[in-house]
Amino acid sequence: METHVRKLHIGSEAQKGEAAKELRKLARDAANRQPIVDAGGVPPLVVLVKGGTDAHKEQAAHALANLALDDAIRKHIVDAGGVPPLILLVERGNEKQKENAAAALASLAVDAANKKLIGGAGGVPPLISLVESGTDSVKEKAAAALRNLSREATNRKPIGDAGGIPPLIALVRSGTNTQKEHAAGALASLARDAAIRKTIIDAGGLPPLILLVETGTDSQKEKASVALRNLDTDDTDEKRIADAGGLLPLVQVRGGTLFRA
Repeated sequence: METHVRKLHIGSEAQKGEAAKELRKLARDAANRQPIVDAGGVPPLVVLVKGGTDAHKEQAAHALANLALDDAIRKHIVDAGGVPPLILLVERGNEKQKENAAAALASLAVDAANKKLIGGAGGVPPLISLVESGTDSVKEKAAAALRNLSREATNRKPIGDAGGIPPLIALVRSGTNTQKEHAAGALASLARDAAIRKTIIDAGGLPPLILLVETGTDSQKEKASVALRNLDTDDTDEKRIADAGGLLPLVQVRGGTLFRA
Protein backbone atom coordinates (compact mmCIF):
# COMPACT_ATOMS: atom_id res chain seq x y z
CA MET A 1 0.00 0.00 0.00
CA GLU A 2 2.66 2.47 1.10
CA THR A 3 4.65 2.07 -2.11
CA HIS A 4 1.62 2.81 -4.29
CA VAL A 5 0.62 5.79 -2.16
CA ARG A 6 4.18 7.16 -2.26
CA LYS A 7 4.11 6.97 -6.05
CA LEU A 8 0.90 9.00 -6.05
CA HIS A 9 2.81 11.74 -4.24
CA ILE A 10 6.22 11.76 -5.90
CA GLY A 11 6.09 9.42 -8.87
CA SER A 12 6.26 10.27 -12.55
CA GLU A 13 3.01 10.73 -14.44
CA ALA A 14 3.18 7.11 -15.59
CA GLN A 15 3.91 5.89 -12.05
CA LYS A 16 1.00 7.88 -10.64
CA GLY A 17 -1.33 6.32 -13.17
CA GLU A 18 -0.10 2.82 -12.42
CA ALA A 19 -0.34 3.41 -8.67
CA ALA A 20 -3.93 4.66 -8.96
CA LYS A 21 -4.78 1.60 -11.04
CA GLU A 22 -3.28 -0.75 -8.47
CA LEU A 23 -5.07 0.97 -5.59
CA ARG A 24 -8.31 0.75 -7.54
CA LYS A 25 -7.81 -3.01 -7.86
CA LEU A 26 -6.84 -3.41 -4.22
CA ALA A 27 -9.86 -1.41 -3.05
CA ARG A 28 -12.21 -3.99 -4.54
CA ASP A 29 -11.39 -6.09 -1.48
CA ALA A 30 -12.99 -4.70 1.65
CA ALA A 31 -10.02 -5.87 3.71
CA ASN A 32 -7.69 -3.55 1.79
CA ARG A 33 -9.70 -0.36 2.07
CA GLN A 34 -8.79 0.80 5.56
CA PRO A 35 -5.08 0.04 5.01
CA ILE A 36 -5.18 2.29 1.93
CA VAL A 37 -6.66 5.05 4.06
CA ASP A 38 -4.15 4.44 6.85
CA ALA A 39 -1.34 4.75 4.32
CA GLY A 40 -2.63 8.19 3.34
CA GLY A 41 -4.07 7.13 0.01
CA VAL A 42 -7.24 9.21 -0.11
CA PRO A 43 -5.87 12.78 -0.43
CA PRO A 44 -3.56 12.06 -3.40
CA LEU A 45 -6.35 10.17 -5.16
CA VAL A 46 -8.54 13.26 -4.78
CA VAL A 47 -5.69 15.37 -6.18
CA LEU A 48 -5.57 13.13 -9.26
CA VAL A 49 -9.32 13.44 -9.74
CA LYS A 50 -8.88 17.22 -9.63
CA GLY A 51 -5.88 17.67 -11.86
CA GLY A 52 -4.53 14.44 -13.25
CA THR A 53 -4.46 13.23 -16.81
CA ASP A 54 -7.58 11.64 -18.25
CA ALA A 55 -6.22 8.20 -17.34
CA HIS A 56 -5.37 9.39 -13.83
CA LYS A 57 -8.86 10.79 -13.31
CA GLU A 58 -10.53 7.59 -14.49
CA GLN A 59 -8.48 5.32 -12.24
CA ALA A 60 -8.53 7.64 -9.21
CA ALA A 61 -12.31 8.13 -9.39
CA HIS A 62 -12.78 4.38 -9.66
CA ALA A 63 -10.51 3.84 -6.65
CA LEU A 64 -12.53 6.37 -4.63
CA ALA A 65 -15.76 4.68 -5.73
CA ASN A 66 -14.46 1.38 -4.39
CA LEU A 67 -13.23 2.96 -1.16
CA ALA A 68 -16.58 4.76 -0.66
CA LEU A 69 -18.31 1.40 -0.33
CA ASP A 70 -16.88 1.29 3.20
CA ASP A 71 -18.96 3.17 5.78
CA ALA A 72 -15.95 4.32 7.75
CA ILE A 73 -14.07 5.67 4.74
CA ARG A 74 -16.65 7.98 3.21
CA LYS A 75 -15.86 10.74 5.71
CA HIS A 76 -12.17 10.58 4.74
CA ILE A 77 -13.06 11.19 1.10
CA VAL A 78 -15.31 14.12 1.99
CA ASP A 79 -12.75 15.61 4.39
CA ALA A 80 -10.11 15.41 1.64
CA GLY A 81 -12.30 17.59 -0.55
CA GLY A 82 -13.45 14.78 -2.80
CA VAL A 83 -17.01 15.87 -3.53
CA PRO A 84 -16.46 18.97 -5.75
CA PRO A 85 -13.98 17.32 -8.15
CA LEU A 86 -16.19 14.23 -8.42
CA ILE A 87 -19.15 16.44 -9.35
CA LEU A 88 -16.99 18.26 -11.90
CA LEU A 89 -15.97 14.92 -13.37
CA VAL A 90 -19.62 13.87 -13.65
CA GLU A 91 -20.26 17.12 -15.50
CA ARG A 92 -17.22 17.33 -17.78
CA GLY A 93 -15.43 13.99 -17.85
CA ASN A 94 -15.37 11.31 -20.51
CA GLU A 95 -17.80 8.39 -20.26
CA LYS A 96 -15.66 6.22 -17.98
CA GLN A 97 -14.76 9.16 -15.77
CA LYS A 98 -18.43 10.10 -15.49
CA GLU A 99 -19.40 6.54 -14.63
CA ASN A 100 -16.76 6.19 -11.94
CA ALA A 101 -17.47 9.60 -10.43
CA ALA A 102 -21.23 8.93 -10.37
CA ALA A 103 -20.58 5.60 -8.66
CA ALA A 104 -18.46 7.36 -6.04
CA LEU A 105 -21.14 9.99 -5.43
CA ALA A 106 -23.81 7.28 -5.17
CA SER A 107 -21.87 5.58 -2.39
CA LEU A 108 -20.98 8.84 -0.66
CA ALA A 109 -24.68 9.80 -0.72
CA VAL A 110 -25.54 6.85 1.51
CA ASP A 111 -24.58 9.08 4.45
CA ALA A 112 -27.16 11.68 5.48
CA ALA A 113 -24.70 14.56 5.76
CA ASN A 114 -23.26 13.79 2.34
CA LYS A 115 -26.71 13.87 0.74
CA LYS A 116 -26.98 17.53 1.72
CA LEU A 117 -23.37 18.24 0.79
CA ILE A 118 -23.63 16.78 -2.71
CA GLY A 119 -26.97 18.44 -3.36
CA GLY A 120 -25.71 21.79 -2.10
CA ALA A 121 -22.54 21.54 -4.17
CA GLY A 122 -24.51 21.31 -7.42
CA GLY A 123 -24.41 17.56 -7.88
CA VAL A 124 -28.02 17.14 -9.00
CA PRO A 125 -28.10 18.67 -12.53
CA PRO A 126 -25.10 16.77 -13.95
CA LEU A 127 -26.41 13.50 -12.54
CA ILE A 128 -29.76 14.12 -14.22
CA SER A 129 -27.93 14.77 -17.49
CA LEU A 130 -26.29 11.34 -17.17
CA VAL A 131 -29.65 9.67 -16.57
CA GLU A 132 -30.91 11.35 -19.72
CA SER A 133 -28.06 10.66 -22.10
CA GLY A 134 -25.39 8.37 -20.63
CA THR A 135 -24.55 4.81 -21.51
CA ASP A 136 -26.51 2.09 -19.73
CA SER A 137 -23.79 1.71 -17.14
CA VAL A 138 -23.55 5.47 -16.61
CA LYS A 139 -27.34 5.77 -16.30
CA GLU A 140 -27.33 3.02 -13.68
CA LYS A 141 -24.74 4.77 -11.51
CA ALA A 142 -26.39 8.18 -11.89
CA ALA A 143 -29.84 6.80 -11.06
CA ALA A 144 -28.39 5.17 -7.95
CA ALA A 145 -26.92 8.51 -6.91
CA LEU A 146 -30.24 10.31 -7.44
CA ARG A 147 -32.05 7.57 -5.53
CA ASN A 148 -29.80 8.15 -2.53
CA LEU A 149 -29.89 11.94 -2.84
CA SER A 150 -33.70 11.96 -3.07
CA ARG A 151 -33.97 10.49 0.40
CA GLU A 152 -32.91 13.90 1.70
CA ALA A 153 -35.94 16.21 1.66
CA THR A 154 -33.94 19.30 0.68
CA ASN A 155 -32.78 17.60 -2.53
CA ARG A 156 -36.24 16.74 -3.84
CA LYS A 157 -37.23 20.15 -5.17
CA PRO A 158 -33.85 20.64 -6.90
CA ILE A 159 -34.26 17.26 -8.61
CA GLY A 160 -37.73 18.24 -9.78
CA ASP A 161 -36.69 21.75 -10.81
CA ALA A 162 -33.73 20.41 -12.80
CA GLY A 163 -36.00 18.21 -14.89
CA GLY A 164 -35.21 14.95 -13.17
CA ILE A 165 -38.69 13.43 -13.17
CA PRO A 166 -39.14 12.59 -16.91
CA PRO A 167 -35.81 10.76 -17.32
CA LEU A 168 -36.42 8.75 -14.15
CA ILE A 169 -39.85 7.76 -15.45
CA ALA A 170 -38.22 6.81 -18.76
CA LEU A 171 -35.88 4.45 -16.90
CA VAL A 172 -38.80 2.86 -15.04
CA ARG A 173 -40.50 2.37 -18.38
CA SER A 174 -37.65 1.01 -20.49
CA GLY A 175 -34.43 0.81 -18.51
CA THR A 176 -32.42 -2.23 -17.52
CA ASN A 177 -33.54 -4.12 -14.43
CA THR A 178 -31.09 -2.26 -12.20
CA GLN A 179 -31.97 1.10 -13.74
CA LYS A 180 -35.67 0.42 -13.15
CA GLU A 181 -35.05 -0.42 -9.51
CA HIS A 182 -32.97 2.70 -8.84
CA ALA A 183 -35.37 4.97 -10.72
CA ALA A 184 -38.43 3.57 -8.95
CA GLY A 185 -36.66 4.04 -5.63
CA ALA A 186 -35.90 7.66 -6.50
CA LEU A 187 -39.51 8.32 -7.52
CA ALA A 188 -40.72 6.74 -4.28
CA SER A 189 -38.73 9.27 -2.26
CA LEU A 190 -39.52 12.18 -4.56
CA ALA A 191 -43.25 11.42 -4.24
CA ARG A 192 -43.07 12.46 -0.60
CA ASP A 193 -42.96 16.07 -1.86
CA ALA A 194 -46.44 17.43 -2.59
CA ALA A 195 -45.41 19.52 -5.61
CA ILE A 196 -43.43 16.67 -7.14
CA ARG A 197 -46.28 14.20 -6.77
CA LYS A 198 -48.26 16.17 -9.35
CA THR A 199 -45.23 16.36 -11.64
CA ILE A 200 -44.76 12.58 -11.51
CA ILE A 201 -48.41 11.94 -12.33
CA ASP A 202 -48.60 14.62 -15.03
CA ALA A 203 -45.40 13.30 -16.63
CA GLY A 204 -46.98 9.89 -17.09
CA GLY A 205 -45.39 8.15 -14.13
CA LEU A 206 -48.35 6.03 -13.10
CA PRO A 207 -48.51 3.47 -15.96
CA PRO A 208 -44.83 2.39 -15.85
CA LEU A 209 -44.88 2.19 -12.05
CA ILE A 210 -48.02 0.07 -12.15
CA LEU A 211 -46.48 -2.16 -14.82
CA LEU A 212 -43.40 -2.59 -12.64
CA VAL A 213 -45.60 -3.65 -9.72
CA GLU A 214 -47.21 -6.22 -11.99
CA THR A 215 -44.17 -7.61 -13.81
CA GLY A 216 -40.99 -6.52 -12.04
CA THR A 217 -38.61 -8.35 -9.76
CA ASP A 218 -39.49 -8.51 -6.07
CA SER A 219 -37.25 -5.52 -5.33
CA GLN A 220 -38.67 -3.53 -8.24
CA LYS A 221 -42.22 -4.33 -7.13
CA GLU A 222 -41.47 -3.15 -3.62
CA LYS A 223 -40.03 0.19 -4.73
CA ALA A 224 -42.75 0.81 -7.31
CA SER A 225 -45.49 -0.01 -4.80
CA VAL A 226 -43.96 2.46 -2.32
CA ALA A 227 -43.89 5.09 -5.05
CA LEU A 228 -47.57 4.52 -5.84
CA ARG A 229 -48.54 4.60 -2.19
CA ASN A 230 -46.66 7.89 -1.73
CA LEU A 231 -48.49 9.28 -4.76
CA ASP A 232 -51.82 8.36 -3.17
CA THR A 233 -52.53 11.38 -0.96
CA ASP A 234 -56.04 12.54 -1.85
CA ASP A 235 -59.20 11.44 -3.59
CA THR A 236 -58.03 12.73 -6.98
CA ASP A 237 -54.77 10.79 -6.79
CA GLU A 238 -56.61 7.67 -5.67
CA LYS A 239 -58.94 7.86 -8.63
CA ARG A 240 -56.11 8.42 -11.11
CA ILE A 241 -54.17 5.44 -9.75
CA ALA A 242 -57.28 3.27 -9.80
CA ASP A 243 -58.18 4.44 -13.34
CA ALA A 244 -54.66 3.52 -14.47
CA GLY A 245 -55.15 -0.02 -13.16
CA GLY A 246 -53.00 0.31 -10.08
CA LEU A 247 -55.29 -1.01 -7.38
CA LEU A 248 -55.19 -4.76 -7.98
CA PRO A 249 -51.39 -5.04 -8.50
CA LEU A 250 -50.76 -3.19 -5.24
CA VAL A 251 -53.18 -5.38 -3.33
CA GLN A 252 -51.50 -8.47 -4.75
CA VAL A 253 -47.99 -7.31 -3.89
CA ARG A 254 -48.66 -5.77 -0.50
CA GLY A 255 -51.63 -7.81 0.68
CA GLY A 256 -53.35 -4.57 1.61
CA THR A 257 -55.48 -1.87 0.11
CA LEU A 258 -54.50 1.22 -1.83
CA PHE A 259 -57.28 3.45 -0.58
CA ARG A 260 -57.28 4.97 2.85
CA ALA A 261 -60.15 4.14 5.21
